[in-house]
Amino acid sequence: MSESDYEILGIDRNATQDEINRAFRRMARKYHPDLNLGNAEAAKQFKICKNAYDNLRDQKTREQSWQGWDFDWQPEQKEKPKPKQKRKQKERKRVCTPDKEKQQRVEKRTRKREKEQSQVKLQAVVHAATKGNAEAQHCLGWRYEEGKGVPEDKAEAVKWYRLAAEQGYDEAQNSLGRCYIFGEGVPQDKATGIKWLRKAAKAGNEEAKELLQEMSWTISTGGWRNLICGLTIACIVLAMVLYWLRDAIL
Repeated sequence: MSESDYEILGIDRNATQDEINRAFRRMARKYHPDLNLGNAEAAKQFKICKNAYDNLRDQKTREQSWQGWDFDWQPEQKEKPKPKQKRKQKERKRVCTPDKEKQQRVEKRTRKREKEQSQVKLQAVVHAATKGNAEAQHCLGWRYEEGKGVPEDKAEAVKWYRLAAEQGYDEAQNSLGRCYIFGEGVPQDKATGIKWLRKAAKAGNEEAKELLQEMSWTISTGGWRNLICGLTIACIVLAMVLYWLRDAIL
């Protein structure tokens, strides 16, 4: 069996959704085609990582990938009760049923309470963001980007990131710069993305510094590659001209 989606992203199968998102961003910075110009292997690896990330975002495919983690995994088989124990087992089920129903009711109330608390937190974040709180605006943008408590909407995420970034919030500046560089929620614009990343790096954001360093290395490497290709073509043209002149003189 091929390696699982967890192994592709380099995470444990018990990883949370936030850890999965961070792992994909790390892989994107490493293999994104814009950061690896002319590298077909990096582009292929990026597609593999993107497919694994899409699978793990969906609960059903994530469960399938979980099963694929263990190469010897097989469905659990229940042992058939012996004829003499069949009556005792039925009596035991009859005794345990009220407790199970009670446990299910408790779990249902707990899930409902957690959902209500989550909605209250979301309303508080929206209220604070509307009032102009930069941290709340960035948090709301992250919720829209990841689909946490609200429908996933990259464009709406960029809107809130920009409001927080214009107030000098470095996390929002880093997020906004990343959206521009990778074209998430806005048309791809590397110049604008680098501008916001530099502001975030100047404010001390480590993630922005790392991304800028990776991009500067890629740009410098691409420049040398273009220079070498240009010199090679020039040498070929010069050789052809000299060969033509030799034939013309002779």
